[in-house]
Amino acid sequence: MTADQIGELGEDQVAALTGAQVAKLTNKQLAAFLVEQLNWMSTDQVGQISARQVVALTVGSSDTSQLDNLNGDLLAALSTEAVGAMTAAQFKALKPAQVAQLTTAQIGALNAKQLAAMETTQADELSGDQLAALSETGQIEALTPTVLASLTTEQLASMSAEQVGRFSAKQIAALDGDQVSALTEQVTDADNGWDATQMAAIAASAISDLSNDFVAALSAAQVTALTDKQVKELSGDQLAVMSDVQLRGIDTKDLTQLTAEKLNALSGDQFAALTATQVKALTTTQVAGLDQEIIQGLGQQEIQALTAAQIKVLQSSGDNNQISWLSAEQIGMLATANDNNQVAMLSATQISALSGEQVAGFSTTQIGKLTAAQVG
Repeated sequence: MTADQIGELGEDQVAALTGAQVAKLTNKQLAAFLVEQLNWMSTDQVGQISARQVVALTVGSSDTSQLDNLNGDLLAALSTEAVGAMTAAQFKALKPAQVAQLTTAQIGALNAKQLAAMETTQADELSGDQLAALSETGQIEALTPTVLASLTTEQLASMSAEQVGRFSAKQIAALDGDQVSALTEQVTDADNGWDATQMAAIAASAISDLSNDFVAALSAAQVTALTDKQVKELSGDQLAVMSDVQLRGIDTKDLTQLTAEKLNALSGDQFAALTATQVKALTTTQVAGLDQEIIQGLGQQEIQALTAAQIKVLQSSGDNNQISWLSAEQIGMLATANDNNQVAMLSATQISALSGEQVAGFSTTQIGKLTAAQVG
């Protein structure tokens, strides 16, 4: 049949074509069918369109183009081979409602070029089952950051840990805090959870919006992987849900990015869980801003980790009289070693601010380390 003859076929004539006849149509003949004629076909007939033939179906912005005006049930009848053979331009031209009609088997047959061409409006229509069907190597990786960022939290949550574990740094960077939080189980999965590179890719702007559940579920290694810019954006509430192991996982350089106000969101026990190295790394501004609960929760390890510069900034007057918050027992913990004589680091002003009960906490060794200038 010629193109003109095909264009004259009526509905009954189109319906009378056998599957074998449809399968034998040349690309030129198939391209000659009007869109209404294609929509007269049965799902069995459309199912006979081969990978060779499907590329002949026209697409465009008009109502006369074929593939992007094909009824959804007919599109769903195409074989997986035919769907996988569509050009990227053909797939990109499909209407969002058509994409929603694709079967999971058809979604699983999409190639990287097709997925890379996907529009956000098409991605918006993907169901959880369809997203879960993206299991072949290269499919998840082919999704553009823009498309991934357009997915709802519900859509993202439907993806498996194996799929989420394949997200690239660029894809992760496109997600906001709510979207990343929706992936808590996947990100922290023992086998497929995000590695250091992936954790470091979370946008700093997304950090403050991460749920407390997400933060609490991270491994110590994942916390360590956070960059200084990311740690700086952690809120006090997020820090407060961290375990001792997680807190010890914060890199010392990153720890200095936290304000004293945020550190004060920690309980005394949490702060006391920090390592001596972490305590030593705190800036004098951070130390000078520590509140009463933190100061009173300091144990021997934390107190003896304080440097001369840190001890000198401990306030001894006003509403933040940190020296007055130290117990006699804590005073007795101050080191006296030649290479770490913390007693000698106290200023005369700080010494004079001590109460009688606190002074009673000094051991004879500590008293022996006091200078005339300190007690004069």
